[in-house]
Amino acid sequence: MYRNLRRSLVITIFLVSLILLIVSTISVGLASISNSDVIDSFPNTNIDQISNEVDKDQNFVITSSVKDFFKTHLDFSKRNLDTDKSTTNNMYILQDENKCNILEKEDIRADSRSIEILIHYLSEGNDAERRCASALLIDIGTPAINPLIKELNEADSYTRWYIEETLIGIGRTSVLPLINSMDSANPQAKSSIIEVLGRLGDLRVINTLVPALHDDNVQVRISAAQALGRIGDARAVEPLIECLSDESPHVRKSAAYSLGEIGDNRAVEPLIDSLNDENRDVRIAAINSLAEIRDTRAVEPLVQILGDEDEHVRMNAIDAFGSIRSKASITHLINALNDENENVRKNAVEILGKNQEIKAVPYMIELMEDQNEDIRKSTANSLILIGEPAVPPLINSLKYSSSPYNEEKAEILVNIGEPVTPYLMEEIYTGNKDFQILALTTFGEIGDERTIDTLIEFLSNQDADVRIASVNSLLSFGDAAIDPIINKLEQDLDYTTRKSITFALLELGDENTSEYVIRSFDELEDQRPVQHFTQMEIGPEFKVADPTSLEWVLNQEEQKTKRQIAVALNEIDTPESENLASAINSGDNNRLISTSNQIVQNSNNKLGTENVLEALRDNKGYVRISAIFMAEHLKHPSFQDSLNRILLMDNDEIRNAAAFATGEIGDSKSTEPLLRILHRDDYTNTRSSSALALGKIGDERSVTILYQLLAYDKESSVRSRSALALGMIGDERAIPYLIDSLEDTDNYVRWYSAISLGMVYDDTAVHPLINALSDSDSNVRCAAAYSLGEIGDNKATGDLIKALQDPNKNVRISASSSLGKIGDSRSVPALISALNDVDKDVRINAAISLGMIGDERAVVPLITLLNDDDDEGVRSVAEKTLISIGEPAIDPLINSLKTADSTTKWTIIDILVQIGEPAIEPLINSLDDDEVKRYSSIALIELGDPKSVEHLVATMNRTENSNITTDIMIP
Repeated sequence: MYRNLRRSLVITIFLVSLILLIVSTISVGLASISNSDVIDSFPNTNIDQISNEVDKDQNFVITSSVKDFFKTHLDFSKRNLDTDKSTTNNMYILQDENKCNILEKEDIRADSRSIEILIHYLSEGNDAERRCASALLIDIGTPAINPLIKELNEADSYTRWYIEETLIGIGRTSVLPLINSMDSANPQAKSSIIEVLGRLGDLRVINTLVPALHDDNVQVRISAAQALGRIGDARAVEPLIECLSDESPHVRKSAAYSLGEIGDNRAVEPLIDSLNDENRDVRIAAINSLAEIRDTRAVEPLVQILGDEDEHVRMNAIDAFGSIRSKASITHLINALNDENENVRKNAVEILGKNQEIKAVPYMIELMEDQNEDIRKSTANSLILIGEPAVPPLINSLKYSSSPYNEEKAEILVNIGEPVTPYLMEEIYTGNKDFQILALTTFGEIGDERTIDTLIEFLSNQDADVRIASVNSLLSFGDAAIDPIINKLEQDLDYTTRKSITFALLELGDENTSEYVIRSFDELEDQRPVQHFTQMEIGPEFKVADPTSLEWVLNQEEQKTKRQIAVALNEIDTPESENLASAINSGDNNRLISTSNQIVQNSNNKLGTENVLEALRDNKGYVRISAIFMAEHLKHPSFQDSLNRILLMDNDEIRNAAAFATGEIGDSKSTEPLLRILHRDDYTNTRSSSALALGKIGDERSVTILYQLLAYDKESSVRSRSALALGMIGDERAIPYLIDSLEDTDNYVRWYSAISLGMVYDDTAVHPLINALSDSDSNVRCAAAYSLGEIGDNKATGDLIKALQDPNKNVRISASSSLGKIGDSRSVPALISALNDVDKDVRINAAISLGMIGDERAVVPLITLLNDDDDEGVRSVAEKTLISIGEPAIDPLINSLKTADSTTKWTIIDILVQIGEPAIEPLINSLDDDEVKRYSSIALIELGDPKSVEHLVATMNRTENSNITTDIMIP
């Protein structure tokens, strides 16, 4: 019992001792906690007492703002103690960013406790808190350096960045502590230390950073290389050159860039070696550093690297030539204008322009034809920078070309300005019409008054577009142009010039010129030609679908024949025959003729046609085929006898080539040999080519055997070419056989039979062709629609209207043109709907067909096409169609002037002028409409009828505007 009691007592004493020990440990721990924790542990502590204690210990200057900072921290602690005791050891958020802004302005120092709090915010806070803490630590300065460096070893990458910025903000007092901490830092911290040392730029760190270039950690080596480049001390050159051989491409790249930043010539050769580095980024770094050093030794190596497979390497090499200027670099920059990569071309032209390289101007002008808009813009800017030296070549490029980019080239001249004037004034009398219009328009945009007399002179030009361009440019000079124009009016002028002068005065709209306008109209009355109004043949051409174009079909057949010959040539297995086969398969006829000619020339020593005749008898098959191609190309009658011998005596594919060539030559002497082949030959290719050749020759002696072949031959290629040949000959005896062949099992036979029925023009084919509009093959349907239009029977109207909905565009193209040829007014609504077809050729054919029918229901839809259609060809056809419709189109055209855009307004004016006399009264009546009177005035001046002058002068005097056509633009 006592024993148990004693045991219990011992246990009790032990537990009490343990409790005391724990309490003691806690007390010691609390004593060592930072000031913030002390504050957290004692929520009733007075902030001023704490401040006084800190002042005694650290000589810490605490302003009211700092007190506010700690009070905020204290208040937050109290709230946490009241709500959740587990949070008392947390750092607390600075909630008032404005308070941070105030604190950043304070001149403060802090003890270790405060620094610890701020570093915690630096690592745990949001961005606003981090910035605030960083600013405070920078203000604290030297006391914060070692704690910050120590934190680098534990911090994440984001916090390390804030620590780096803070140490840099503290300044060079950080240098020695940072150097001393290098050995104990982990790799991430060491990289951060090196980053800070590099950015501080203190030369004392060179001996510390150079050994770091050989650190085991890649990132440390990278940071050291970059830091040495920032510092820029020449002592780092040799160590950095060694790093160009580092196993890591990232280190090599950083070393290369740093050598460029230092700029020491010792690095040139090693950097040139790095142009061959396997890593793209290293090569680029070497290029950029060589550009920084600007040593001419780098030019030739940079030239070599222009052939690098990587476009970014080539682009940087181009940029380098902008820094290392030499004659050789100019040449290679010019060559780079043809680089396959758009960015390389763009870089090259920008550098040439920046350097104002006059030698590059012709090549830049060629680059203005580049399909890439950005490249053309860069080229234009470069030419503008070069200025006057670029003007003559630019003008020369505009004089005779029809480039779609000519307006962009002319805009360059406008931007160069008045230096352009003398060159353009000298050259404007040469060149084509488009060039003259561009030049005249450029005069107006430049605004050089020296050009006014030239502009007036061009009012006498025979071309209306040129005259209008002159008027438009004169308008830009305003009052300055009036006296020179009136002086011109006083001269003895022809009718066209006087009309243009009058038009210019009315355009300028000065009421003081009214008497001159009236007098000029009197002169026009005396000069007016007997046939004044434009008599214009309106005949826009239909767009023919490929499957109905005889030329297109024959080209397809030619290519088919040549492919057969190429197969045979490849079987000969000689270099010459393979070259010839390759030329055939390329589809380039010029290459084929060139290759054939070379083979023929190498086969004998003869000249001219004797050379070909000799080759036609050569014992090598590929030579004879080459000679056949030459004979076909030259089409000389002397070749025919030799070709006829080949037709009857040679091997299969050579006879095939000869048969096709005889058709191209077209000599009827070949009819008998070709007929003999069709009777006796077993080789399908030769018989097919012979049938087609007979069609091209057109000898009626071949009709009987051709329709027999069409009806009975077992080979579809023979039947199809026989059908095509019968259509080309056009003999009516073939019609029943062609109709029957519309049911042939072969698509080509049905297709060519349908085309041929359109060549023979017999109405017995109408119903069979209507049935063919439902054929499963789109080419057959297309040919049937085409041929129905050629025959012209209105029994096909309804079925052709249905064909306008065919899913195949070629069928719709053929149907839309055929409906116009038939001329049945029942098709008008369907053709109006076809004006909205997705295919432009369908729209063109529908517009032409509506013009041929002449129904006024088409007028408004056609006017809509003028303004809304994206295709210039469609708009042009709509314009001609409205002219052909004539008088019913006048009022809708005048009314549409209210809403049309400026370009379309000019088109409408031109249509009204082309319609002629019927438009005069409606135009005079429209002068009372303020919305259209400006445009009606222009049309009446162009028409030049004397009864309109009184109305025109009255309109001019009523117009307050000084320019009655300011928004009319010449297309």
